[in-house]
Parts: sequence; structure tokens; C-alpha cells
Amino acid sequence: MRLAKAVVPGLGSYGLDSLLSHYGISKPAGRHRAMPDVEVTAQVLTRLLNDGCAGGRWSTLLEQDVAAGLQPTQPPRDPDAEQGALF
Repeated sequence: MRLAKAVVPGLGSYGLDSLLSHYGISKPAGRHRAMPDVEVTAQVLTRLLNDGCAGGRWSTLLEQDVAAGLQPTQPPRDPDAEQGALF
């Protein structure tokens, strides 16, 4: 919801149905069931991420967190370094 507010300011509601309507994504059969909701939520998230990046709102995950109103718990050691492994 925070990303949606950053990318699409001014919507009357930021519920899934409103975001589906905004992006022209059809409500799936079985709406309010787990899997159909997961599938359309993933489509909305993909659109939000692409629109935010294309609109210059972010180009890194850290910038994306800030746009969503999240503050990092600790500053990155080297923002240009690539993570080599998950653990």
C-alpha cells in the first residue's frame, strides 16, 4: 500500500480492487480466494515497481524502501557492492 501511495498518489482507495481497476487488470474468477488474489497482487506489484522505477522514484532497493516510508535499520556498508550470497 505504501508503494502504491508513492507511485499513484491521489487514488480514493488503495485496496486491491481499486489498484486492479487503476491498472486495468481484470478481477479474477474466485476473487477473495488465496491463489487468485496472490496472482493479481503480483501483477499489481510488478506494475508498481516498474512505474516507480520508470518515473525516477527509485533505482535501488534502498531508495524503494525510502519511497515506501521505510527507514533502513543500518546504512549500507558499500551501496555499490553486489551481494555475493544470501547468507
